[in-house]
Amino acid sequence: MRQFYASDYAYGTNPAVPPLLISVGSTSSGAAVSYQLSQIQSVNSAPSQRTFTGPTTNTPILIGTGSVQETQTPSAVTALPVGQPSSIAFSTTTNAHGNGSYLASGTIGLQEALNDCSALGGGAVIIDGRWAQLGGTTAMITSAANPTGSAVFIIDVRGTSLNQYTWNGSAFSAAGAINWPAGANGQSFTPFTNTELVTLSLAGVTTDSTGNLLPANSIILAVNGTVQTLITGSSDWKLGDATTSGRFSAADSTLSVAESVPKTNFPPVQLGTGVASATTGMYQAAAAKVRITVTTTATAGKIRLSVYGLTLVNATS
Repeated sequence: MRQFYASDYAYGTNPAVPPLLISVGSTSSGAAVSYQLSQIQSVNSAPSQRTFTGPTTNTPILIGTGSVQETQTPSAVTALPVGQPSSIAFSTTTNAHGNGSYLASGTIGLQEALNDCSALGGGAVIIDGRWAQLGGTTAMITSAANPTGSAVFIIDVRGTSLNQYTWNGSAFSAAGAINWPAGANGQSFTPFTNTELVTLSLAGVTTDSTGNLLPANSIILAVNGTVQTLITGSSDWKLGDATTSGRFSAADSTLSVAESVPKTNFPPVQLGTGVASATTGMYQAAAAKVRITVTTTATAGKIRLSVYGLTLVNATS
């Protein structure tokens, strides 16, 4: 079965897949607006690593940035070979978008992955913690179009259980959790991905996640933090829990947007010795929150937390 990761198709939002660029824009908005693009897009991040045509007439697109950004679906697309100009038209736009404006996937790559999956004979499109971290939502799933061609379905590994979405004739709908095989006495395990956007406390040096992102009776494989809003007022930040402030990362002095811990190394630092305390271990006995600790009280900052792991189900007999 072919597998396609939606985040690999998220041009303009996934840092590894650059946005499309409008080479000939428009000074007006309203009905029947068309643009010329510098090129069509190709996936360049593992595991997909293949060329695909980004814009189609069923892919919502983020046009522009900042206050003039809007989401529209093309009414027509003319795609030429990679590296050659192509054109795109919209039945209407709210704002004018001139030369040099950016285009990005409006579904964080989901619709593009569904289209590519169908064109190559069908299979599964996977949405995971990375997709959610980049901005993917359940509403994008249930409003996605079903491409013509071979059957496709969506595997959802964003939460505490493995779920799937299938086409019900008019929309992709949740088909229920995918259960992992149990042992002879009921023992099993369930992979999970938990995520939360945390606003740093302006009244103290610690901020806890609202939810228990660390489930009980679980093996914590990785805890990731990505800065979403510039951290000010402190010289660094680190990830841990209420017991060990640096359980998951040593203090990181980079405070800018898009900074992530762990960075490029994987397995992540918490499986090695590059943490403030490598003795706490990977096993999580009781449910707990992730704690962000700063050196001095922050004056601003938001961090996207993502936790990956396996919850163990003990034998029943």
